[in-house]
Amino acid sequence: MIPSDMQTIVDQLLKRSLDGTVNWVEAKRLGLPSRYDFAVKLPNYIIAIGLNTDNDMNSNLCLDLLNESGRTAVSADAADGTEEFEIINNLYEAARRSALKADEILSDLRARLERDESLGSSLPPPPPSEGRPGDADSSKWPF
Repeated sequence: MIPSDMQTIVDQLLKRSLDGTVNWVEAKRLGLPSRYDFAVKLPNYIIAIGLNTDNDMNSNLCLDLLNESGRTAVSADAADGTEEFEIINNLYEAARRSALKADEILSDLRARLERDESLGSSLPPPPPSEGRPGDADSSKWPF
């Protein structure tokens, strides 16, 4: 549920996030718990958002305002299939694109494709003992 005093804030955050004027980062960079994926640090609080799935594959989104001690001061959450989920999900997707620099990646890729240059590195394949993308341990990827 989105508390009534947060509805306008959610709407404004979405608008500003889509405009590119909210600097979302990956929540782990701020040392936040794993329930959060992306966050914005402000002088006295943090805005944090996360998408969580339980064992039954039910999704839930949370949008929390954390005080300077990291405690939840105000919270909005929504279960998949609700109108609130769609609203917070739009903000989540905008935060994800911002934090992961999706627009910069797309712009760079478009420019590379227009220049008709080769794509990808020419690194030799890793030895059989190292992980490859798709392996369970992706920490050994060559990038």
